[in-house]
Amino acid sequence: MTTGFIITRKIINDITNQYWKEACRCIRIFYPDHPIIILDDNSDPQYKKEITFTNCTLITNKDFPGSGELGAYYYFHKLHPFEKAVIIHDSIFFQKYIDF
Repeated sequence: MTTGFIITRKIINDITNQYWKEACRCIRIFYPDHPIIILDDNSDPQYKKEITFTNCTLITNKDFPGSGELGAYYYFHKLHPFEKAVIIHDSIFFQKYIDF
């Protein structure tokens, strides 16, 4: 697979905990086999309720906590987990297939 997704998230309450899950669910509808990396950026531990998605990896932003979306670019460059990355915030929900 040459394209993967990186979702940045920061969970601060129950609602934001649902956002990243919905973003993953929407990706899986249109891109069932593409890898997803969830980049957690300093989430509040009391609201984190992890669930498992197929071909999905959770990374905690320990190198630059608080960097927000810029952390996704850093980890893509550092790890280079796929050839191309679609980097989105945890409140982006795909509504149709896009040929990247």
